[in-house]
Amino acid sequence: EEPTLKYVKKMWEALNATGKEIVFSLSKNAPISCGHICSKYANMWRTTKDIDDTWESISERFNQGGWEKFAGPGHWNDIDMMVLGYVGWSKQQHSTHLTQDEQITHMTLWCILSSPIILGCDLTRLDDFTMSILTNDEILYLLTVDLAKNLCYNPCRTLLNSQTVKEGIYVTTQ
Repeated sequence: EEPTLKYVKKMWEALNATGKEIVFSLSKNAPISCGHICSKYANMWRTTKDIDDTWESISERFNQGGWEKFAGPGHWNDIDMMVLGYVGWSKQQHSTHLTQDEQITHMTLWCILSSPIILGCDLTRLDDFTMSILTNDEILYLLTVDLAKNLCYNPCRTLLNSQTVKEGIYVTTQ
């Protein structure tokens, strides 16, 4: 047994032994070669390095090719926390450096890829714009349909088909 599998399996067994429903998240920026371990024993796993509130950091998440085969009900590819609203730690808190369009794209991408929506912001300081993104029915609808396995996981590929998922929302598939 490879070392990573040994420790992940041991933790999974310990959590299951409690008899309680516990979400087991692996936060290690796992290489895709560990996908089989992640999907067997964890509920979610990081597939990327730490995020920051720049477009460069967000756009790196577009290429998740290969991870989609490990995601499914109860098992999610975690592309890191959301950097919307008022972000940062301690004395370095600030309004996100993302433009409004970048924030909308950020939220939409997380929903399309079925990534957990984990907010990395001060909830007591949510502005109207941030709240409008977080509660947008059309964006959130993307979480309810199984797009991750059907969507082009690398948006740079040629996109062939377009289908209406819900009136006003179009999803492009391969």
